[in-house]
Amino acid sequence: MKSAATGTASGCVVWTLVFCILSTCVLSVGLPLGGLISSFNNDFIASIMDAYLCPPESTGEIVTHATTTDGGRRSATSYQMQCVDANGTVVRERSPDFFFIWFGVLALVGLILSALFAFLLAAPAGILVGNLTSRWRNRNTRR
Repeated sequence: MKSAATGTASGCVVWTLVFCILSTCVLSVGLPLGGLISSFNNDFIASIMDAYLCPPESTGEIVTHATTTDGGRRSATSYQMQCVDANGTVVRERSPDFFFIWFGVLALVGLILSALFAFLLAAPAGILVGNLTSRWRNRNTRR
C-alpha cells in the first residue's frame, strides 16, 4: 500500500514538472506566433472573433491606426475591432478586447496541449529519472 501511494505521488510530481517545462516552451512560442498571425491576417481573426463580440447581423472589421508607445517616444500601430452592419454603419465602436480574447484562447490551447503531452511524456520522464537516480545511488555506494 505504501509503495502505491509513493508511486502516485512521484508520478504527480513528474507530471507537474513535465507540464511546467512543456507549457513554458509552448506558450513562449505560441503567443508570439499568434501575434504574427493577427498582425498579418486581420480578416482571419475578425472572422473568428465577430461571432463572439459583434451583435447579430453585423461583421467584425479590424481597424488599424498609427499611435505611439513608450510614453510617446516610438511610433506603433494599434489594432482594434469594430462591428459593421450590411450598410457599413458601425454598430459597435472600436475596442481592443478581441486581442485579449484571441491571446487568451491561444494560451488556453497551449496549456491544454501541454497537459496532454505531459501525460504522454510523464511515464518516460519518470523512468529516466528513476534510472538516473539509481545510477547515482550505485556510484555513491561503491565509494
